[in-house]
Amino acid sequence: MKSAAAELIARKGPKGATSAEIARNVLKAGKVTEALAEPLVSALLGGDCRFQRLRNGAWAASVPQAAGTPIASAVFTVVDVETTGMAPVHRIIEIGAARVENLAVGRTYETLVDAGVHIPSEITSLTGITREMLDGAPGPAEALSGLLDFMSGSVFAAHNAPFDRSFVFREAREYCGRMPDNPVLCTRLLARRAVPGKESYSLDAMARAVGHEIGRRHRALDDALAAARLLISCCQRLMELGVSTVEELLFVQKKAGFDRMFKSTRKLP
Repeated sequence: MKSAAAELIARKGPKGATSAEIARNVLKAGKVTEALAEPLVSALLGGDCRFQRLRNGAWAASVPQAAGTPIASAVFTVVDVETTGMAPVHRIIEIGAARVENLAVGRTYETLVDAGVHIPSEITSLTGITREMLDGAPGPAEALSGLLDFMSGSVFAAHNAPFDRSFVFREAREYCGRMPDNPVLCTRLLARRAVPGKESYSLDAMARAVGHEIGRRHRALDDALAAARLLISCCQRLMELGVSTVEELLFVQKKAGFDRMFKSTRKLP
């Protein structure tokens, strides 16, 4: 489906293709409106470095990697969420996020989230978060809307990103009617590429490796700050190995042995 979307986007030229056009022609969604098509197409193309959103909301092909965003000037939002459990039926109860700009930690976002749900005792034991602590906290719509605004225009990053991404993107769609299209980086995967051969790539182990002490483990902002420090360290190391753009980061996070490929071709697919 992505190849068909790429062909359509190429035919549309610099103005790009709208979500409705892609839904009709690629997803065979019929006469769907732009509002209904947007989350469908974002789920298909969002986070894929081959595609980008234009200011008019249309989808276009990403700029060539050689002309991509330099890592040193990129903006990342490193996110961590605490939840009532691991399954899709569980809910976010705390959000922490740290902006990384010019490879330095900047602004932060932190909030408890009152989803009106029971907090299992094992979650309280792990995080220290109790049901009483959530009384008066923002609800999911307010908390997620604040996070979406905070991470606008940045690369979404997290340690074990599939977990945090699944909760954030799903609840953003459910409670805010918005499907984020931020590219996604995983600091766990980046650490495997930047410093291969470690016994453990847990956040605790990697925080120690970069000399960062996590203040309150399993509290969202403290974990997000630890992952942000790790992201900076990984970016610096990968830049030494020849990775220069965000687009390349998105590629190499999933490619073992990328450095040998760089030396032989210096070109990425």
